[in-house]
Amino acid sequence: NVTWETALVKSLNTAMAMVALRMADRDRNQGEPVGTGMREMFRAFGFLNENGINMPGEQTAMLTPLSAWTPLYSQLSVSFGQEIGVTPLQLARSYCPIARNDGRLPTMRIVRPSSELPTRIVPTAGVLAHADVMATRKALETVISPAGTGRHAISEKGYRLWGKSGTPQ
Repeated sequence: NVTWETALVKSLNTAMAMVALRMADRDRNQGEPVGTGMREMFRAFGFLNENGINMPGEQTAMLTPLSAWTPLYSQLSVSFGQEIGVTPLQLARSYCPIARNDGRLPTMRIVRPSSELPTRIVPTAGVLAHADVMATRKALETVISPAGTGRHAISEKGYRLWGKSGTPQ
């Protein structure tokens, strides 16, 4: 038995798996295929949509299709970073709802001197409630502390940092 904060700070894959199993139970109780809730969470955090940066070759995340999703293996392995592939920009963007006090996923922009590509607007969406933003940010600050798995990233200049370690494949 650990708190959610401890699960994040210590990067406990077993805790992530337990949450994933609860999500699977919720899917079943709502009559949805297992994996539906998790896929909607990935969509909310911007992984299953283009970022709208108008770059040739922009991709969505690589994620096992729901038709091939196995209720036990896929649900658990995706919960701690396996069976999914994302771009660095998608990963950076997924942290924005935690960095922003309003919990929204922002529209991405890449500024360049000139562009022949038309600008596309990708709508922002609320992902997290303010209380969840603040609780998550507090936990992720502990990751970058002597007690956390990211202790080697502590700022020597005294900057306030937060982050998340992990073991994805």
